[in-house]
Parts: sequence; structure tokens; C-alpha cells
Amino acid sequence: MKNKKYGTCALCSKKNMELRKSHFLPKALYRESREVTKDGTILDPIWLDTVLGTMIQTSRQATAYALCEVCEDILNQRGENIVIADGRRSGNFPLLAKLQGSHLTRSWELDESINGAAYYHFALGILWRASAIDWPAPWNGSRNSLGSRFEEQFRRYVHDPDNNAMPSRTYVNVVVNTDMGPCVGNHPPTRGRERKIAKAGSAHQFTMLGMHFHVTVGGVILPESQHYFRTDSLPVAFTTADFREYGLHEMISEAISKGKPKGKLGSHQSRQKSST
Repeated sequence: MKNKKYGTCALCSKKNMELRKSHFLPKALYRESREVTKDGTILDPIWLDTVLGTMIQTSRQATAYALCEVCEDILNQRGENIVIADGRRSGNFPLLAKLQGSHLTRSWELDESINGAAYYHFALGILWRASAIDWPAPWNGSRNSLGSRFEEQFRRYVHDPDNNAMPSRTYVNVVVNTDMGPCVGNHPPTRGRERKIAKAGSAHQFTMLGMHFHVTVGGVILPESQHYFRTDSLPVAFTTADFREYGLHEMISEAISKGKPKGKLGSHQSRQKSST
């Protein structure tokens, strides 16, 4: 039996806790991101890092001993399980089916089948985890990306959303891919300047299971973007778009064309070169 790990839980801040092996991204995501070909071949997910300019096809999961069992369960129950169940897998896309027929769902309250609170918690949980925990390379590119003030606000809300305020001026837009063709891949959280829906602030983005999360942190929503959100309720919106016609597709295509293949992709490329 392996030795147990004890320390301070990164989420609840309790000391001398038994720490679980936490995952950089939800454990189930790696399994659900696999594609099955017509001949039954199972393909591991491709991860794109638009900051480092790399792409890797792997089932390997980045882990760290960071959270206690109770906090792991908070992340699972309050967001991860719900969002992943709604994601795209092998031609089935529950969230897209819920949104079909409407270009824009302005508020999660407009459709009881969409748990907007879970999506908000999930997005903030992913960004907090990327910023607050020291993950092994190459998954540590977003360390301290929220800054100390927002990182603490995120931590408090993610730990206990029922009794802590939402982080100030933080908006989540979930862009749902309507293209059911070959999956364009996944990419871990990246940070940049907000240029689309808010004045100032930072834009944190990640993509998985046919869903692109665009999280505005610290910005002031532009008047033309305010109708996307119900700021008096929960600042989350859902939009549908064909990723081939959306700026995201261009970003991913550029990463694919310029990215340096690693892992299985790198080995495959090397074999191709040696055979020519």
C-alpha cells in the first residue's frame, strides 16, 4: 500500500489533511474525450497548448496531491459531473440538443434542463485549479494566472458557493460547437487580454468536449454584450456556433499547423519521416 500524503488542502485551507491525487482537468474528461473510429479503434485525446505551441495525443493525466476528499467531492458534485455528462462524445452531444432551435440562450434560467450554476462553478473551478496549484510541466503554464486577489475570490466561491459571493466582474460564456464533424481537439486554460465582450480585464479560455469556455475576469461588460448575461442573477451565457466559422477554429488550426507534435503524435511524425 502506498504511503498516504498529508498537508494543507489548497481549496479549504485545512491543515494536516489526507490529500488525494487531484487531476489538473477532471479525470472523466480524458476518458470521454477519446474518439472511436469506424473500425473500433480508440484514439486518445489531442491536447493543444496555444501558449507553448505544442500538441500532444495522450491519455496521461497531470496530477498533484492538492485537495482533501471533501473538496474533491465538491468539485465533482457541484460542476464536473454535470458538465461532462452534457459534453460531446461519439456523435452524441446533450448540451447542443438542449440548445438547438435557439441561437442564444441568454440565461440558464430560461431552460430548466441546463444547470447554469454548475457550468459557472465548473469554469471557475478549472481556472482556480490551473492558477493555484503547482502542476507538473507542461501543464503549469497558467500558474498564478488569476492574480492573488481573484485567485482568493475564486477559491472561496468554488469551495462554498452557497455561502460565498461570486467573484467580482467575472462572466462565463459557453460556446457550443454545432459542427458534429471530426473533433478539433481540446486545449487547457490560457490567459490573454479581453477583447470581445468587456472593457479591460483578462480573458481565460479552454476547450473540451465540444464546449469552449470564455471567462472574462475583472472587466466591465460592454453595452452591446450585456444582453448575453443576467448580471442580476448568474453571469453565465450559452451561445452556439460552428467552430469552423468561429475565431476559436482559426486559433486551433493555427496551433495545429505551427505546433510541435509531442508524445504519440511526435513518434508518428518521426516514423513517417523515416519511411520517406
